[in-house]
Amino acid sequence: NVGAGCGVSAGKLLGTRHATKTGLGHAGILSDEGLAIAAAVVLNPVGDVIGSDGAIIAGARSTPDGRAFCNIADVVRAGAKVETQVFNTVLAVVGTNAALTRDEARWVADQAAVAIGRRVDPPFTRHDGDVVFCASVGDFSCDIHRVGLLARDVLSAAIDDAVWSAEPAGGLPSASVIRAGG
Repeated sequence: NVGAGCGVSAGKLLGTRHATKTGLGHAGILSDEGLAIAAAVVLNPVGDVIGSDGAIIAGARSTPDGRAFCNIADVVRAGAKVETQVFNTVLAVVGTNAALTRDEARWVADQAAVAIGRRVDPPFTRHDGDVVFCASVGDFSCDIHRVGLLARDVLSAAIDDAVWSAEPAGGLPSASVIRAGG
């Protein structure tokens, strides 16, 4: 819960009191041959955050004091209107030492954004300002597809970190507190 991660949460469809505290997450890799990719994310979606097993790990809780998630996508499919007065967004940056042109960096950012599509449900709503940036700060030569796939994986790991490293704040429980039964 530092910096931009202080006031963020996931799952605000039923109101902020039903949300789960999230935060600022980061992750990175360094390959044996020297390719480095890192990501940082501020996780503040209107939707739920989905774990690698497909289960909701942070999001709208059925009641303000509850631990059960209500599954925002199912609630919307059933006819609920998505209206929120709070600001929502997933802001992410991916950095690499891979030598990338401007167009290649944009493409890598698009590939990394796939992690948001897989991990936030529903992703990229009209109430979210989700965006991923990519910065290339090196001259490491490698296949762009490798960079894109690894950027997606690293951003996914940063999303996990934003969920599991968050501490309760503002009256909202964090995912680790919910999982522990507190």
